Amino acid sequence: MNPIAAMFLSSGDEMSFTQIIIYAVILGLVFTLFRWLRRRRNAPRFQALAVRYGGDYVPKAEARAERFAWVEWATDPRSPDVDDYLTGSYQGHPFYCFGWEYSTRGAIGDGEAGGAHVVRSVYTMELPGYVGHFSIRRHAAARRMFGQNDVQIGHTEFDERFTVKEQEPGAAQQVLRGALLEFLLNDPRSKDYPLWFLGDRMVCSFTDRFGPVDVEPALEFLAQVISNVDHMEPRAGGQYVLEEDVIPLGR
Repeated sequence: MNPIAAMFLSSGDEMSFTQIIIYAVILGLVFTLFRWLRRRRNAPRFQALAVRYGGDYVPKAEARAERFAWVEWATDPRSPDVDDYLTGSYQGHPFYCFGWEYSTRGAIGDGEAGGAHVVRSVYTMELPGYVGHFSIRRHAAARRMFGQNDVQIGHTEFDERFTVKEQEPGAAQQVLRGALLEFLLNDPRSKDYPLWFLGDRMVCSFTDRFGPVDVEPALEFLAQVISNVDHMEPRAGGQYVLEEDVIPLGR
């Protein structure tokens, strides 16, 4: 290859690399602007919800991961920062919810290698009593064919459709019976709202962007779940302080 051709190829390579950098910067700016516009549009809607539910709203907050012990996805985020922290009371049940957008920990320590970008919605509602620690997730029949529940409830149809995991032996069997079992089996929304029962509060979380229009349907489902629980024990050691799970920022 003659020197002139080599010079042009080198120049072309440098230009291509520069263009890639420019495009990446432009895309980053567009993405940042889009997020800013979305939050600016949603903020008044969240504030209106806070008024409706007699609670509060802050755009930024910090989740305390230790308060979500045993919830597998709570150990993934590389940052505790959450967005659109909304609190209040729904049908007499205190709650909070927020959006959590984060990168998971990579294969090498806290690096990016092997990590993934996750957009998650989180809803937590206080329970009137203590129910133990367990989780419920409904799966399609085809998926359930390739595995069995960690915990068998003793109801054939329920055991075929749901995966149940528990931290406290016997907790799930005590609660998943009667009206609640029938409700989860027959309500199609149960496939959209996986549940974690954490003592005296219930957490629902799924990978989807958190928005104002999603709040009411999720809270309605959680309240109906609670109304169908017929076995709760008195709280031990005083009442749980729900608000201590998340620390509001920027007030």
